[in-house]
Amino acid sequence: MRFEHFRISLLPTIQMSLFEDRSEMSREEWIRKAFASSYVFANRSIFYHYVPHPADSPTLISGRIGRSKTSVESTPPEQGLADVDREAWHSITLLIDPTEHGDGQKLIIECDKAVGNPSAILKGFCDEINNSGQAPLNYSIHIAPIADPETFWGFVRENEGDVTLVSFELIAPNMFGVASEFDAEMKALQAYEGAEKARFEIQSSNGLNLDTERVQETVAYSLRGGGEIVAKTRSKRVYRSKNKVRSTISSVSKREFKEMRISQKIKYLIGLFR
Repeated sequence: MRFEHFRISLLPTIQMSLFEDRSEMSREEWIRKAFASSYVFANRSIFYHYVPHPADSPTLISGRIGRSKTSVESTPPEQGLADVDREAWHSITLLIDPTEHGDGQKLIIECDKAVGNPSAILKGFCDEINNSGQAPLNYSIHIAPIADPETFWGFVRENEGDVTLVSFELIAPNMFGVASEFDAEMKALQAYEGAEKARFEIQSSNGLNLDTERVQETVAYSLRGGGEIVAKTRSKRVYRSKNKVRSTISSVSKREFKEMRISQKIKYLIGLFR
């Protein structure tokens, strides 16, 4: 089994300042309330169902996302081996750490081709949470992949002097704190311009110098779950951070995992957050 890692960002909705007093509901409380409900949402014309698990952990949230698939099977020989359509459900587990700390508000999700691409599924899920009215209206939720910065810097080293474009799409900060001038600028964009995301790119036909503090901070911000990066070279090589999602391989088989009780599953999955 393989699990991919994502970061949850909560952004104040329109007409609500980032600096308003939100003591009535913390981000952690918002996430807990949002993921306590069941949802039905669509992605690429496929309908998915999210079902929350009972609260078996005092800190973590868990649930499953599933879809149905119809396959053609045959009846037994005594019934003529006739074709018959049978519906089956395929589902994956997700686990969320909603707490606010240096590496908190993280989500891990099981990968299963029978269910679909985790990034695409989570995007459709977030859209439904934001638009359904089931979650409190003071925040909107955004989920971005977590990737190892070395995947980007390795690409830069392999193509030294040949990288001509780097594009960043960044989510305004929600819980990282102000660790640098860049973080402060992103926080100000959200607070004063009401920006949920910022997109910019740097390019040079002669090749970019990426060994700068500004680029290093932006890459670090993006790949800890604050956005996505696309880089291109003169020779048409492309780096996409959304294809470099950090993943963890489980030593437990899918069958063994399914046979566990929910409390056992959560206990096992906690170790995958590290």
